[in-house]
Amino acid sequence: MRQILISNGYSEVETEESITKCLHYNYLNDQVYVDSFIHDKQTIQRWGKLKIIRELNRRGINDIGDDLFDRDLEQSNLNRHLEIKLAKIKLKDQNVMHLKQQLYRYLYFKGFESELIHNALDRVLNN
Repeated sequence: MRQILISNGYSEVETEESITKCLHYNYLNDQVYVDSFIHDKQTIQRWGKLKIIRELNRRGINDIGDDLFDRDLEQSNLNRHLEIKLAKIKLKDQNVMHLKQQLYRYLYFKGFESELIHNALDRVLNN
C-alpha cells in the first residue's frame, strides 16, 4: 500500500498517516484477508491447498497456518474434480496407467497434495 500511495504522488508523511489510520481501524489485516481468500478459493474456485499457498506467497503473504484449511472441503473438492475429469477421460477408453497419469497431473495442477491425490486415485480406479 505504501508503494502505491507514493507512486500516486502522496508524500511520505501522508502515506504513513494513512497506513497508521488503516492499521488502527483494522483495515489492513493480513489474517482477515488470508481467511477470506482461503475460504473463497476453496468454496468458489475449488482450489487445492498447494495452489492457494502458492498464490498467497505470490501476493507477499508467507505465514499461512495449516489450521486455516478445511480438510473436509478439500477432500470434497478433490473428489468432485476427480469425478468430472474421470467421466471426460474415460470416454476415450485409455489404459489405466495413462488415465491415472492424466488425472494426477490435472489434480496436482489444481493444487491438491500428492498424498490426497494418490489415495483418491487408488480408491476410484481400483473399484
